[in-house]
Amino acid sequence: MREWHAHEGGALAVALTQLDGRRVIISGGDDNVVRIWGWDDGALLRQLTGHTHSVWGVTVGDLHGQPIIASASRDRTARVWDARTGREILVLEGSQERLWGVTCAEIDGRTVIAAGSTDRTVWIWDAHSGRSVSRLYGHTRGVRYVSFARLRGRPVLAASGADRDVTVWDPSTGSIVATLKGHGDGVWGLAAGTFNDRSVLASASDDLTVRVWDLQTGRSLVLPQASPAYAVELSDNILAIGTDRHIVSLGLEEQLFDEMSG
Repeated sequence: MREWHAHEGGALAVALTQLDGRRVIISGGDDNVVRIWGWDDGALLRQLTGHTHSVWGVTVGDLHGQPIIASASRDRTARVWDARTGREILVLEGSQERLWGVTCAEIDGRTVIAAGSTDRTVWIWDAHSGRSVSRLYGHTRGVRYVSFARLRGRPVLAASGADRDVTVWDPSTGSIVATLKGHGDGVWGLAAGTFNDRSVLASASDDLTVRVWDLQTGRSLVLPQASPAYAVELSDNILAIGTDRHIVSLGLEEQLFDEMSG
């Protein structure tokens, strides 16, 4: 295990990627800064400045074959950065409330950035022009975190909310595909993945549970936690959970899905 001082105040968001063959960690902090760190040695490689309030979301993507970083902040903007040089490429504006999570994907042939806003919507921008191209509606309280997934071979966008729901849209049309209900309190982190050809989405909540949803059926596997859960990640059939006290890691197995409810 490695540990180092990353931000003045909390390290509020992290993402993992590779840059030119080197594994790196991207972090966003309470000090308004995005930083790029070497995974192996913790060396500070880049410092991305421009936000004027805390950074609650970071993600990585690709724009015209070049690696980019997107960040979302309480300063009501999302920003796009050249991951290699740290140069700010775009400031994505429009929301009049603070932004939380951010995600990036290619939709209908163009790279888009999506971020959840306290204004109860998801904002989507064209990553080339910086133009706002869509807003997704459906939550009754602030939207927190967002994640692209795939359903029936098509991209969908999921968002968690303070209203206890997870909403799934078709980002091309803006129509709601599903509203996943079951959490008893506000929902925080989201992570999309596949398990045995099944499209799944994990969600973390203040209600002391993590749920793993089958996006095809809307049913969920409920995983009780000892304390509120804030972050989740899915990779290679492994589910990682971050709570206010612990990090939990478990392997997903087919028999677990026999316990799905809904």
